[in-house]
Amino acid sequence: MRIPLVHLFRTNNLNVCRRNASTSVNVQPAKLEQQPAVLPKLFLAWRSGRLCTLGAISALVCTGPATAHADTVYKIVDSAGTVTYSDRPAEAQPRLRAARTVMVVAGTKPATGASGTTRNGTSIRAPSSAPAKAAFMARSNGSTTVIKTTSTPAPSTSALTKVAAATTPSTSNVPAVAVPVPVAAATPTPAPTSKPPAPDANNTPAPTAPTVAACSGVQVAPGTSADQIQQAVNAQPAGTVFCFASGTYVLNHYVTLKEANQFICPARRTCVLTGMDQYRGALAVQFGTAHQVIQGFVVEHFIAVPGQWPVAGLQVRDYGLLEDNETRFNQTGIDVTSNQTIRGNYIHHNRQYGIGGGPGNNILIEGNEVAWNNTGHYDPNDDAGGSKIIGGHEGTSQLTWRRNHVHDNYGQGIWSDGNLRNVLYEENLIENNGGAGIDHEVSWDAVVRNNTLRNNDTFEQGQGKSCWHGSQIYVNNSQNVAIYGNTIESIGVNPICVANTARSEPAMFPQALANISVRGNVIKMRGAVNMGMVGESLAQNVTFSGNIYYLDSISGSKWAYGETMTLTQWQAAGHDIDGQFLTW
Repeated sequence: MRIPLVHLFRTNNLNVCRRNASTSVNVQPAKLEQQPAVLPKLFLAWRSGRLCTLGAISALVCTGPATAHADTVYKIVDSAGTVTYSDRPAEAQPRLRAARTVMVVAGTKPATGASGTTRNGTSIRAPSSAPAKAAFMARSNGSTTVIKTTSTPAPSTSALTKVAAATTPSTSNVPAVAVPVPVAAATPTPAPTSKPPAPDANNTPAPTAPTVAACSGVQVAPGTSADQIQQAVNAQPAGTVFCFASGTYVLNHYVTLKEANQFICPARRTCVLTGMDQYRGALAVQFGTAHQVIQGFVVEHFIAVPGQWPVAGLQVRDYGLLEDNETRFNQTGIDVTSNQTIRGNYIHHNRQYGIGGGPGNNILIEGNEVAWNNTGHYDPNDDAGGSKIIGGHEGTSQLTWRRNHVHDNYGQGIWSDGNLRNVLYEENLIENNGGAGIDHEVSWDAVVRNNTLRNNDTFEQGQGKSCWHGSQIYVNNSQNVAIYGNTIESIGVNPICVANTARSEPAMFPQALANISVRGNVIKMRGAVNMGMVGESLAQNVTFSGNIYYLDSISGSKWAYGETMTLTQWQAAGHDIDGQFLTW
């Protein structure tokens, strides 16, 4: 089977490498089995004052510090020359726009209720009209520089080489993995940057290869088979570090890590693990073990089989760390359970979910980019979207989403569904998702603070629908939730809505909406939008206070508390008496 190549534009901050290049570059890649020999063949593209370089296999990398960061933004060009998506500087336009191409891959649609939670309430809806769906799928973000490549055949199995002899692993390079605890963190202030001079074609700097981190351990050569890797893992003691060389690895079955194993790609995101849309899971972890680290890989084209594990491209177990990986074109990108840290990964274009998982406790999801997931267009009201963590009968507690960039997913951006407690959503940038940016559903205590949300719930954009149909921050039948310090831009979509719905749930789930505080948010509203609380009955202790509203018009019924209200009625009901109402 042919493995499609993609070229990835990567930057290390949200102010991405800008589109200053004006010409197209054609590249003739070597066959994959020759790839290690052609890595030095690099070409140049000038963007945002940084020199970007591309290996024949690897990603195009800015020569700034090669650190894992949530705000990484990419552009992908497939083997046919089609731009599947591209970046857009946040300062150039506040709402990210991205053209996308849906990758159609045969697969089994998950059964209704696969998450184990009841979905009787109305949450989000798929686009209700063909124009709305087309608009979601065809956002344009202006001119770009396109890098084309010819198709590349799959690697020959005759080219596979054996694992090199083991060396004693250094314990000094085994990072400590702490149990994440949801605590407040200061918002980082990006350093100012100056615009560089235009590139000089007669004095172009020499290309620079991707930064290679130190890795001491068992060396794994490109093309090594899954059987050979598994044999090496089985032969080494717990805690062994495996250092993968840049190249492509076709895994016809998942590799199981042992206690405290580390799988490292020293030249970040140049080690490609592929399942060729035939095999389940790249890397998994032995039951009853802990403290594994998986870092720096590209994981792509792994399927899932309903009822069989693993269900995602990557997963670890207790006190595991998934850091600085790129997971794409899988059924699900990453699956999470208890005591795990998911940090600095780029999780995109997966067929059903970017991140899925639960039940579990002590989960930190930090500094990731989660984008363009649910390319299979599974029903986003049921079981698909950017992410979904469930609690189920066991429950999930101490889940933290911090400083992630969650955008352009076909469905909700961040979704907590059913019996989750002590959830913290903070300092995330969430935009352009078809469903709610944050959906806290049938769950318990949560704090939603200091996030920036814009242009979410686009399935309902411009239709003037009530809070029953969702919003950018949506709380459904949950209790003890504080929403404060957020900045929300709502043009034709609802900003914050809470719903009290009649649902039949087991006792471990909330039976009604209660104890919701919405205070001190900056909310920009334009067009036919609604804000407030809806319900089949009035909920207990739901308050709105001290919010700052920017409105296109003060008049009209933009608020709801059981029924639609004007601003005068809203304040007469006791809400936002200390609020500010400005026009823009």
